[in-house]
Amino acid sequence: MALRRSKRWCAPLRLTVEPSTLASFYIDLGGRGGLKRRALHPLEGRVLFLDTRPLHAMLMQNVVLLEQKLRHHPLSERSPLRADQLGLMSKLAAQIDPEFKPLARKGERTTAAGSVDAIVGFSRIAGYLHERDLHPVTGREVRESTFDEGLEIATFGRLRNEQARVLDVARRRLANFATPGGPWEIRDVSQSGYRLVAPMSVITSVTLGTLAAIRLQAQTMWTLCLVRRMKRLTSDRAEIGLQVIAHNLVGVELAEPKRGDDAYSVDGVAPSVTDRRFPGLFLSLNKRGSDTPVHTLIVPPGEYLSGKRVRMRTVDRTYPVSFGRLLERHPEWIWATLDSLDVGLKKAASAGS
Repeated sequence: MALRRSKRWCAPLRLTVEPSTLASFYIDLGGRGGLKRRALHPLEGRVLFLDTRPLHAMLMQNVVLLEQKLRHHPLSERSPLRADQLGLMSKLAAQIDPEFKPLARKGERTTAAGSVDAIVGFSRIAGYLHERDLHPVTGREVRESTFDEGLEIATFGRLRNEQARVLDVARRRLANFATPGGPWEIRDVSQSGYRLVAPMSVITSVTLGTLAAIRLQAQTMWTLCLVRRMKRLTSDRAEIGLQVIAHNLVGVELAEPKRGDDAYSVDGVAPSVTDRRFPGLFLSLNKRGSDTPVHTLIVPPGEYLSGKRVRMRTVDRTYPVSFGRLLERHPEWIWATLDSLDVGLKKAASAGS
């Protein structure tokens, strides 16, 4: 879409001898580098400046229109496409903003080492948590295999030690849902995210805004993140920037009751027929300056409707809940608040880690 419209969008742009802003783009007539953003140091040689204000204004107008359409028609069949267009427009507008101001980091980066297990995609994360909670295993879920265990498998075709067998089941379960290519390497961490190095095969299967659950190896707590940045390093390695959403998440199953025939009732109440079920991720977030947590749900995009009432089932309980306001929307998932909750749900939130 952007390529088709680029010729029309760029029609008002002109090269001038005077810069329009301190951070204007310029082109060196004697060089071969193309457009560059002006830095603080003096420019040398013959240069012309490009005023990007008309293009930036046009892109921001499109951003506002797309935001309004997504806000007023969140369940439209065109919403996934509009969400992609909004992300593209916003990124382009930030790149050519004539008043360019780099975003301040939310936290200082700290160099770190180690590796994490990673599960990418809403359906895989929800599937893993559901399988783990439905059929829990005892002991630590992840541990490196020893030489003796490998020798047992080679000799007897199985592990004779029961604890080793349980750990092997847990490793196999993780392997069914984890990304191919093995664990990701940690480069640095901050209060709001991670910088990781992953196999290049991961980059080909994810996009910006994809959900990713990561866990430090030999630990049990999963952290839910969003893919915010991707960069190719070599032919087989890539860098991924993750933004942390929550450190406690619970895989849940939601059911939308289907009502029976209103003409048939028991004590004035129409019976429910088979419920339609779908997966979800339950998150509990702490607001700044408040001890009251905010409860939210991540669900498939077609399941969200503000005020919609569903039953949320964890391992041991079922809670009546209803959807609140929309927080974020992507083609694979929707993130929304919960307006009405059972009091006992706070215990489920605290047990999510």
